[in-house]
Amino acid sequence: MDANRQTGISYQVVEAAQEGNANMQYQLASYLYVGDETKEPNKEQGFRWMQAAAENGSIKAQKVLGLLYTNGQHAPWPEQDLTEAVYWYERAARAGDPEAMYWMYCCYNKGVGVPYDGEQAKYWLRQAVNHGYEIDADDPDLAEELRSSQQTPNAEGEKPWEQYDLDEDPSVRPSKADKRTRIRHGHDLQKKSLDMAQDGVVFIPKNDLAYAKSAATNGIIALSIGVIGCCILALIIHAANKSFFAGSGKGAFLFFSILISLGLGVFAFYKAYQAAYEEAKKNAWFRQTAFYRQYGIDYDRMSSGAYMQYEYYTALEKSFHPVAHADVLPRGIFSEYRGYLFMGLMFGERDSCARPDFVIVTEKSLYAVHCVKLDGTLVGDINDEAWQNRTSSGRVRMIPNPMRQNAQRLQIIEKDISRICPWVLDGTVPFHSLVVLGTEVDASGITGEWKFDRYQLLQCSAEELRGIIEVNESKNVLREEETKELTEAMEQIAQEYDQRVSSFGREHL
Repeated sequence: MDANRQTGISYQVVEAAQEGNANMQYQLASYLYVGDETKEPNKEQGFRWMQAAAENGSIKAQKVLGLLYTNGQHAPWPEQDLTEAVYWYERAARAGDPEAMYWMYCCYNKGVGVPYDGEQAKYWLRQAVNHGYEIDADDPDLAEELRSSQQTPNAEGEKPWEQYDLDEDPSVRPSKADKRTRIRHGHDLQKKSLDMAQDGVVFIPKNDLAYAKSAATNGIIALSIGVIGCCILALIIHAANKSFFAGSGKGAFLFFSILISLGLGVFAFYKAYQAAYEEAKKNAWFRQTAFYRQYGIDYDRMSSGAYMQYEYYTALEKSFHPVAHADVLPRGIFSEYRGYLFMGLMFGERDSCARPDFVIVTEKSLYAVHCVKLDGTLVGDINDEAWQNRTSSGRVRMIPNPMRQNAQRLQIIEKDISRICPWVLDGTVPFHSLVVLGTEVDASGITGEWKFDRYQLLQCSAEELRGIIEVNESKNVLREEETKELTEAMEQIAQEYDQRVSSFGREHL
């Protein structure tokens, strides 16, 4: 796939960044922070690439990281941290960047991130000018400061600039990035991946301890097979020629046995290591989705019901902005999307709670969508308490009526939202219940009609579901002010998710 078309930046740049080229990492980080007409900014990934570039020695990245920590304009990527800002300014300054030297002057002169130190301020200002930084000639205070700094002799023992060794300076503290758990570690792979075939460039290392742990078993098994194979071969040789191991053949056989066994082990380890990396790269895009942020389950570990839910999620996210419970809700969403797609939120109280698969809020209405994974055939009346399900294996069972279940969910949702927006009980904004059976079950045996037309039983594909919602929307009236309040209420409920899980108990998840 053409990476330029997907990301607006060449695949060569991304590949070089992945290989550890600090300059390319900086270039990729700069692109991700601002995006372009084809791609929205991804500040989290931009920050992580900028951090990688800075740690790998890009002077520009070190300076920019200092600026990012200083103003915090892209919080939380990163949050404002003046101490961390000074650290990165100093890294860039000691590498010879004049502007970073000037920022070090500013920090010491104003006591930003470090205690005020006039002598250090003069030192850094002098170094900035000596290395080509042009100060504002119209600033008399700065000009006087420069004259004063030039009259200050170097401190005894001060090293010439070119010989300054950062590692020899005991005052340089380790970065927080060196102290905290690095995003290089295996349990944080979702934060570092590279998959050009998906939307967004994400960052994954080629070398990681997690891959080694995964590959070690294969290596040990191959090594064991090699040893066992050599032992069997030795028995065969001994049976054929009992004098073979009496002479020099014993040492030669032992040497080649060890060589072959180790070779098999190393080869198996290498192949398994590469497979683990490829698997991480293949699945990493999934870990960037709101779906993963909400449920925290890897793609290859999902149940069949979760697979179905994810299939419908991928179609719905084309029209509705997906939101996990910990996400900050973007404003003005209706200019680009038809609404918000909330997943797996909890509503109600401990003894009467509901967790629909999706709640969609548009400018006209609200939809509670629940996916039911079934196969075989369904028989019953749409208003019955339970339906008969004959599975594809021939098993017959009774299942609770999912229409009734989702109707109860919708009532709980409506009641919960009404504590924030009491007017929802008046029906100003229509609430819809959509039960989706998928395409693997035959629901033609379900007869009768549901008493409310906003409650629908759907046997459709993911794309068809999106189309059905759009048809419903065409029949509804624009309720801009009301749905704005409704969205804010949903945001509040989303922020209460962790508290509700703790209160209700995980048996409701």
